[in-house]
Amino acid sequence: MRTHSRIRWDAEILHRDVSINNLLFYETDDGSDVRGLLIDFDHAVDLSVPKTKRHPDRSGTLPFMSINNLNGQVDLVTGLDDWESVLYVLCWIGTYGFNASCRPKSADYGKFYIRKWYEDSLSDITKVKKNDLNVESQFRELTKQFLQKLPNIEILKKLVHKLRVTLFANPDLGSDFHGTHDIIREDDMGEIEINPFQTRVGREHELMESLLRVLENFSDETKKLRMSITA
Repeated sequence: MRTHSRIRWDAEILHRDVSINNLLFYETDDGSDVRGLLIDFDHAVDLSVPKTKRHPDRSGTLPFMSINNLNGQVDLVTGLDDWESVLYVLCWIGTYGFNASCRPKSADYGKFYIRKWYEDSLSDITKVKKNDLNVESQFRELTKQFLQKLPNIEILKKLVHKLRVTLFANPDLGSDFHGTHDIIREDDMGEIEINPFQTRVGREHELMESLLRVLENFSDETKKLRMSITA
């Protein structure tokens, strides 16, 4: 995601299809590190082009599509939506594993809550994701189904919870930036409706930097664990 950030800010390119099939991983020759590659820019958009000339359609791979994307609110789609997709990818890996050797039995697939992210209508998937990301207790129910046989599974659980909080309940930002549902405020003019997705757009750069720091901190933790095991 370091490269994703550079492409977003230096080249003004937004990927828009971060998914399990568009991420590749390889181990360094000495086995000390694992690197990632983000591929397939077929759905990428040039942010330097006026919005009226961009393709306004939804894009992406269904289980990993952001809430804005599912809603067709393309004007609100930013780098934060790609980070939301990263969160879904990590939850997918936690539930289904990352290769054939650690996948759950096919008979168990029917019980996984994450199925609701791709088996229902777009409107139903949107509602489910909004509730999953808005409420901590609901999100924990999902991570309880992570595969315990996966290496470093507890680190993965902590990572996805930290990413969810950083993006949707960031303690450094006010309540107008929190959650996935519209917020109703009262002022002298009456009720005003606040869309937290819209308010977060204005802090895109700050939030993306915070999310990248979270990922880097957990990457360092995993590296130290790998070194202690191989030592």
